[in-house]
Amino acid sequence: DDAVREQISALADMADVITPNLTELCILAGEACHPLFEMSFEERLRHVEQLSAEIAGEKKIVLTTGIDAPEGEIAVGVYCRGKFRVLKSKRYGGSFSGTGDLFASIVAAQAVKGVEIGLAARQAIDFIGNCVKTTLEEDPFCDRNDGVLFEKHLRELTEI
Repeated sequence: DDAVREQISALADMADVITPNLTELCILAGEACHPLFEMSFEERLRHVEQLSAEIAGEKKIVLTTGIDAPEGEIAVGVYCRGKFRVLKSKRYGGSFSGTGDLFASIVAAQAVKGVEIGLAARQAIDFIGNCVKTTLEEDPFCDRNDGVLFEKHLRELTEI
């Protein structure tokens, strides 16, 4: 409801970096999210950029996760200091629970290490793609609510 949205928005206003998915981005901006899912990819990106700019202010970095892209890809919108760019990766299957949390954790860890936010996002996308690929190779009919098999790839995180 509006009271919860206002509290979440107030918390997000205190953050330097936020990582909303498309639905969360719309909620933070106080907009309905259904029209976003009916737009073409290019229209959706323009709208994500606009919403990101609205909630980012002067210093906040907005990383919008899980933007379906054409040609079997998934995208992340990176809005940083007034500039917007899109990072894409091959999409392996559908949506998996917990990948947004993995993304945010990797970005946060890399930011603490001083890695530029766009590079941190790229590293997170690549890591998650490897995890999804492994998960589907091991069990093509897995329950996506169980998340991805990230444990086999943890060593990769120590090498980035």
